[in-house]
Amino acid sequence: GRAAAAIGLLRRAIELDANFALAYMAIARVYSENDEDALARDNALKAAAMKDRLSTRDRLYVDAWLGSFGPPGQAIEKWQLLGKLYPDSSAASNNSAYFAWQSENGFANAVEMIQRALSEHRPFRGAVL
Repeated sequence: GRAAAAIGLLRRAIELDANFALAYMAIARVYSENDEDALARDNALKAAAMKDRLSTRDRLYVDAWLGSFGPPGQAIEKWQLLGKLYPDSSAASNNSAYFAWQSENGFANAVEMIQRALSEHRPFRGAVL
């Protein structure tokens, strides 16, 4: 809820480690949540350019985010891939459901995907609800 403060802290982290790829991705998420898609995409691209600094899971996560800025079908495909490979990924379940619902009117598909994100063991369950 405090985007400016979050971005300031993340930029400080990048000052300390210019190759902190996930900090760029976190900035992208903050911008995306505030409907600043151009800035979000720019920061996601910076994270993607540092693939050697990301785990396999995090590379897929960044790739899924980049897919979110393209055609809806591509976004769903990338988020679903992340979810298939890492079923514990709340972001994959939530974002797959979001794009299925918003972009394709795939309500049945969205409900099925969101059920995974509603597990009481998921850290972002409240946001999903």
